[in-house]
Amino acid sequence: MTIKIDHIVIHHETDCCPDLSELGKYTSHVTDDERESGRVIDRAEEGPVGSHEHRYFVAAMSGDETGNPDSVRQDYARMEAYNRGELSMYYGIYAVAVVKYSNDGGRTWRMESLKSGGIWVIASDWDSDSIGAIEQEELDDLRDHLITFGAVTSDFDEHAKHAQHVRE
Repeated sequence: MTIKIDHIVIHHETDCCPDLSELGKYTSHVTDDERESGRVIDRAEEGPVGSHEHRYFVAAMSGDETGNPDSVRQDYARMEAYNRGELSMYYGIYAVAVVKYSNDGGRTWRMESLKSGGIWVIASDWDSDSIGAIEQEELDDLRDHLITFGAVTSDFDEHAKHAQHVRE
């Protein structure tokens, strides 16, 4: 039995409930340690805060910890952009090969899907070179996966070049 690639699809799947704790958190109260750490932004100083909104943003890491003195403000800006729907944080990228095989000499074909492992926690504001590199990693992983299952991969590069891109 020969397993052949029919087509490849690269998926960009939005995480509807991402863990944004790597940026920080909103809170109504801050501790003295948090204030002294340089990780706190008082949102009331930025503009009006709604009655049902937390007053403070506490970044996950200080500028000293990240080596970037602007990181607290940048993390706050990203969190606010996410809340306004201007940033789709986060999504994952994975590649799927639809393969076909026949058990009856080619009279009928069965189709199956094999999927790469996927890489998640990708922000929508990443540059296209970084996204392209991740897509290539997923294609490389998919090729290895296909080889493990004994699929013919001699035409893999051609299928990858014409892969459909799906945003979900």
